[in-house]
Amino acid sequence: MIRALLFSLLPSRIKVAWLRARGVDIGRGAKLGFGMVLSGRIVRIGDHARLGPFSVIVADTIEIGRHVRFHPLTLMRAGRVVLGDYAKIGSLTIVNGREKFFPRSELRLGVNSYICPLCWIDCGQKVIIGDDVSIGGATHIFTHGSFLPYLEGFPFQTGDVIIGDRVYIPWRVFIMPGTRIGDDVIIGAKALLRGEFPPNSMAVGIPAKVIRQPYRTPPDDDERRRRLFEIFDKFLEVSEQLGHRVDVLARDEQRFHVHWRPDHPDGAELFWAADPNELPPVEGPCLRIFLDTTSLPEHGSFFNARLRRYRIEPRERALGAMVRRLFSYFGVRGMPM
Repeated sequence: MIRALLFSLLPSRIKVAWLRARGVDIGRGAKLGFGMVLSGRIVRIGDHARLGPFSVIVADTIEIGRHVRFHPLTLMRAGRVVLGDYAKIGSLTIVNGREKFFPRSELRLGVNSYICPLCWIDCGQKVIIGDDVSIGGATHIFTHGSFLPYLEGFPFQTGDVIIGDRVYIPWRVFIMPGTRIGDDVIIGAKALLRGEFPPNSMAVGIPAKVIRQPYRTPPDDDERRRRLFEIFDKFLEVSEQLGHRVDVLARDEQRFHVHWRPDHPDGAELFWAADPNELPPVEGPCLRIFLDTTSLPEHGSFFNARLRRYRIEPRERALGAMVRRLFSYFGVRGMPM
């Protein structure tokens, strides 16, 4: 551990070079912040992973995916840590459970999932969190619960916590040992969860109970397009509030085309068409929006709102940052290609 502490004080490029020399698989653009402690068998650190300063990961096995964001002042101790691509861990989060007599200790966080700041996760057993999951700040997850003596009749409980894909857990939720949450579930704020919660449901309360199932019906193409134009209208509203000039060139059922900040060096076109093969009628910087699952273009800037994939070229970087932020406001968090 002392060697890990001394190692943490080195510049990121030296730490990366040293780990590569020892045979660790570290991707392009990975950065290890000042004071970042890694202790254990490091299997992989993916491309463009960012491990924030003054944070700690102590585990028997460490696997970190691409574009992972591990924010500063975070402590993680577990038998096994697996962070999927694009996963994020907020500051001041504590994950604890690495003990020799807890051989099943594991934290697994899925692709594009986010743990907000100030969370506490006890992973004496397994805590498995799926893809596209958001866990609000100050949430507490426990796999073990006891204090008063079990032999004197007091309760004892332990068990894995399993959270499915596309689950939204807001702030200040308490999750008890053995809880199972299915896919596509929404939990109410400040709820207390214990037991099993079926897929495609909404649960609230203390203790939490399912109040609606199913709560979500996938929209048809017309409704999806209406929602897309709601986001476009918000884009125009926010641009006006920020004092950004926007020339609307087309807005109808077949296309949305604007020139954003035409009087600024960072100005660019924003273009969407009902026909994904339709090309924008411009030759300058242009960011295209897609709402389908067809093959994406090999060149140029784009944001696919269905696949949540984007590629933003340098010339459209300012517009791309605004578009990504706006879609994220509506729950569409993009992942770069």
